[in-house]
Amino acid sequence: MASKEYSMLPLCSPSIVSHTSGGSIVLKGSS
Repeated sequence: MASKEYSMLPLCSPSIVSHTSGGSIVLKGSS
């Protein structure tokens, strides 16, 4: 389930992208 946001985010970035239960995107490491 690749979202548009996934394509916009740098995959090579050390920050892992996680999906919350609400469907929002959270960048780990960038609190």
